[in-house]
Amino acid sequence: MSLAAATAPRAPLFAYRNPQLADADGLPRGRLLDVLPELWKGRFGLVVAPAGAGKTTLLAQFAAAAGCPVAYHCVGGRQTDPGSLLAALAASLAPVVAGIDATWTSVEEAARSLQAAAPERSLLLIDDFHLLEHTGAEGVVEELLAYTPPQLGVVLASRSRPRFNLPRLVVSGALVEIGSDELRFRSWEVERLFVDVYREPLPPEDLAELGRRTEGWAAGLKLFHLATQGLPPSERRRVLHSLGKRSSFAREYLARNVLEGLEPELRDFLVGTCVLTTLSGQLCDALLARTGSGSLLHELEARQLFTYELHDGSYRYHETFRTQLEAALIEQLGEAEAHERFRRAGGLL
Repeated sequence: MSLAAATAPRAPLFAYRNPQLADADGLPRGRLLDVLPELWKGRFGLVVAPAGAGKTTLLAQFAAAAGCPVAYHCVGGRQTDPGSLLAALAASLAPVVAGIDATWTSVEEAARSLQAAAPERSLLLIDDFHLLEHTGAEGVVEELLAYTPPQLGVVLASRSRPRFNLPRLVVSGALVEIGSDELRFRSWEVERLFVDVYREPLPPEDLAELGRRTEGWAAGLKLFHLATQGLPPSERRRVLHSLGKRSSFAREYLARNVLEGLEPELRDFLVGTCVLTTLSGQLCDALLARTGSGSLLHELEARQLFTYELHDGSYRYHETFRTQLEAALIEQLGEAEAHERFRRAGGLL
């Protein structure tokens, strides 16, 4: 899908015709938009974070602040073969970059088209790139990056790091990366979000509690707002405290956007180990009476499944995610057996 340029000063340089990219009017992420000048130096940007971290919103804000024509493409499930993806990218760029052929059938053809077009400064945003993981189309994009002219910046948003030669890009100064920690809302941003965007301020102590419970997770903040919109302060505080008690709205979001479609082994491992507040391969193996947990933890962290590696090499789950997994564990095992799993985890820890 392409987003055509407009000419009015200070206006976005394209029309938001994709509903997924319509949230540029959320809280301006000034400290993240500051990387745009670096993007023009390096040409390639990578935004990697879990579901609901605000990746698409940041792309929309990049587009609005770029000051140049912007093309946006959201990867679909049917574009996992190189030909389909190249055709879709050509269709996205053609209305934005003068001289681009409307169809590409190979990387070589795409390279010739880009070089011949010699565009003025422009930006290509590719969303949901993780859907191309382990497909031929993933490698095609890496090849294509080598041929993009300096005037064309490319930003990928993904739930997992692509299997590119990222160290080479870093060393050559061609990569600007934004991760989940950078996307996490700081305490002052949470305050501004509820004052300036949601127009429903929270008391300082509630703001601090909300930031702690959600860890600045954008979807968690939005879900809390939707659940408490228009409610009196006492009811908003009650919902706030439920965030640590396996709230239904957070659980439904995580089930649909994180756990649904996940391989059974990884899903069962997440649910089975949620009773551990600190995780390691050895601890998880002992808890589940299995082997190979270390490799699963590494995969969960690499795929940005709300799993974070700590300085000592151990891991932890995002607290909101962990509490929702606990609810799934109790539902799966029953109260008595889940209680026994917690007791065993406490002994191991």
